[in-house]
Amino acid sequence: MASIIPNRNIVLLSSALEAARGVISKEDRLQQTIDTIKNLREKIPGCYILFTDGSPGIPAENSRNIIQSLVDFSVWMGNNEQIKQFAAAHKNSEAESCLLANTLFLFKQNQELMRVLYSAKRIFKISARSELTEQFKIGIYDNSNLYGKYVYKQRMPTWISDKSITTHLFITRFYSFCPSLIDDYIATLQRVLNSCVHYGIDFENAHFRETKKEKVVELQKLYCKGIMATTAKVEVY
Repeated sequence: MASIIPNRNIVLLSSALEAARGVISKEDRLQQTIDTIKNLREKIPGCYILFTDGSPGIPAENSRNIIQSLVDFSVWMGNNEQIKQFAAAHKNSEAESCLLANTLFLFKQNQELMRVLYSAKRIFKISARSELTEQFKIGIYDNSNLYGKYVYKQRMPTWISDKSITTHLFITRFYSFCPSLIDDYIATLQRVLNSCVHYGIDFENAHFRETKKEKVVELQKLYCKGIMATTAKVEVY
């Protein structure tokens, strides 16, 4: 069992190494994910990286071995029937909701993760194949005002025409929350899943709809960029 470092940041690195959709090859996905891990080690020094993969099926052994050698803990959810069905049907928002909820439940079931959580400063969620830019400073999160808060990029107007569903969205490539919110966020993810299924909206619009706004701090810039799976274009936040 790894030694526990007090006041350490946790990073949930969500992935689909062998996704059912997208224009990026498995080889490029793996290399881009490796690059993300190296970037996290540099920009969030001493962080505990929990890698969680929601590919529809378990990725190749070689890929798993490479990733496991670079992170602190890895979870392969490809045999979870609910995640597998959503991922295979290209319902990425529903699949990610289930992936993150199941991953967070592990903090209550696994002894090592339980110990890491109790000593953690903040939990960051980042999507694989993302990068924190040179302008990113972890120090901005060392703020007592962020206790009990989620931190997202400043809300963006929704593209959904029916504003009774939601008026805005939250970028979910990179965001964070206080460890005290783990139960609240698990419940939020269940509501996010329900909204994705019921209204046919995506993960980001559902997050704005279902997150308690009084618990949110919004930043103008996250200093994060990432590769879009469907187009391979880079977006900056």
